Amino acid sequence: EIKELSGVRLVTTQPGAVNVEDMDFHYKLTLVSNIVRTLSSVLRGFQAGKIVSLKGPTAGSKTTLGVFLAHLMGLEYYIYSTHAESKSSDLTLGLRRTPEGAYKLEVREFLKRVEKGNQVIIIDEANIKPEVLWVLNGIGRGEKEISVELPGKKPYTVDIGENVFILFTMNPEESYASREEIPQ
Repeated sequence: EIKELSGVRLVTTQPGAVNVEDMDFHYKLTLVSNIVRTLSSVLRGFQAGKIVSLKGPTAGSKTTLGVFLAHLMGLEYYIYSTHAESKSSDLTLGLRRTPEGAYKLEVREFLKRVEKGNQVIIIDEANIKPEVLWVLNGIGRGEKEISVELPGKKPYTVDIGENVFILFTMNPEESYASREEIPQ
């Protein structure tokens, strides 16, 4: 049996299991009981206004679950992949040099998505460089705006749009090099 739901194909393959196929993101996900329980837990966290984290081994479908949830909730998704050189400015503001040699303030995609709203924002491999995550503190506290301090300038403030949900995906720090515990 095949059904379409929010641009995702649901294919019943066996009793108690449904394959999910999304050709835009190129994923397949089999919905078995443990994945359904995980999805339910993440949704409860989102409904409570929490930043939710999924921790597990590489290729464990953590990011895929976030994308699937966005589809299921009728929201857009944005994935920021943390790396060893990540800086908080990757999520907020940066400077771009114009062809004339001047510098122009550039608002990063993360801030644009937060302001736009109706997003599941997935911070992939969040525990590689957890110090960049300070930007998310306001969202976790339920604040309505994010302010970024700039030396010698007024703070740059972005209103947080409706329905912004944050999902951290990460590998266990005890099993993977260069992973750190994320402070509460």
